[in-house]
Amino acid sequence: MSNLATGCVEYLADERRQASLDGFFSQFSADVRNGIEAVAMDMWDPRPPDPYITSTRQHLADADDKIVFDRYHLMAYLTKAVDTVRKQENRALVATSDKRYFWATHFRLQPVIDAAKSLKRHEAGLLSYFAHRLTNAGAEGLNSRIQAIRVAGRGYRNRKNFKTAIWFHLGDLQLYPIAP
Repeated sequence: MSNLATGCVEYLADERRQASLDGFFSQFSADVRNGIEAVAMDMWDPRPPDPYITSTRQHLADADDKIVFDRYHLMAYLTKAVDTVRKQENRALVATSDKRYFWATHFRLQPVIDAAKSLKRHEAGLLSYFAHRLTNAGAEGLNSRIQAIRVAGRGYRNRKNFKTAIWFHLGDLQLYPIAP
């Protein structure tokens, strides 16, 4: 978890599970959780329900109005679906010169249908973007910086050392003494 306003890491978890995000929310009182205006997250759902969506719904009032999916994921899903259809159509056209086959398969756009179903499942979070104008770009930038820390360290002996390095570089720690 990160604070998009400051660009700093707020919470680290080992895995993408509901319990991981539950640990983040449990450190705050109900009043603090009620003050959360929006939560930007990836549109990640290989097996619905998404654990982070579930945790957010359990810990925040009106969570569906506060969950915001990045526009990038909308475009990525649609671009991948259209690209898949384009490749299938090109293969079919190359395999046979029969134009009727192209037109017969042209209207069976299963990848686009699959992308539309995924977007429908996430409709509320996609539309929340217009209310909050929030993106996940800051978190994606932090993820890139975390990967750079991992590479610069040439691996870490254990997860604890890796987390310590993340906190040191990205945790907004106050390392200088406070002047009286």
